[in-house]
Amino acid sequence: MTIPASYSETRKYDHTKIALSDAVSKALESIGWEFEFVDPDFFIGKIPRSIWSWGENFEIHIEENGNIRMLSICSFRSTIISWGKNKRNVRIFFSALDENPSKILLIPVTLPDRNSPQHFLSAAYSDK
Repeated sequence: MTIPASYSETRKYDHTKIALSDAVSKALESIGWEFEFVDPDFFIGKIPRSIWSWGENFEIHIEENGNIRMLSICSFRSTIISWGKNKRNVRIFFSALDENPSKILLIPVTLPDRNSPQHFLSAAYSDK
């Protein structure tokens, strides 16, 4: 049994899990990769094959502390060298995520006026 080639990277973001989940979804849509939600903080998907590879699968985990971890792994189990393709996939994803901060749904977690309607909205979407 061989372990297929893979690459994983983790980056830290200072946003709520719901905002990060929305940002991840938008980044994947902008790249054009097929994906599905396993749950709001776990995504899986497939990167189409190209002339350079037979395609890759990926997993993205959003952790409680704001870390986003992406794993790209070759689709064919017999592939032991990806020639940097998995690393490029991870970098493409994080570039799309970081490229346009205005695409990230920023939800304020704390507001000075606790009686304002915005406070109740932010509390409803807060992970805390």
